[in-house]
Amino acid sequence: MAGALALIIPTLAVHVRRLHDIDQSGWMVLLGLIPGVGGIILLVFHLMDGTPGPNRYGEDPKGRLPYGAGPTVHHHHYAPGAEPPAV
Repeated sequence: MAGALALIIPTLAVHVRRLHDIDQSGWMVLLGLIPGVGGIILLVFHLMDGTPGPNRYGEDPKGRLPYGAGPTVHHHHYAPGAEPPAV
């Protein structure tokens, strides 16, 4: 009994941290209380990739940049045989 109680707080902390990685409120852990589907919903959330870049709960633990923040690559398409303009 004491062992199970000792595991509740760390387990909840891991669930909340994982929900924060995907930019969801920690209160979403209460979905696990829904009989049948609650555990499945939480499993899907845990399997999702976290939001790239920082979110409202902090930095990305993987250190990724947010969508659209990477280097911009310009692709120029010229007509066959045409030369690119001199710079």
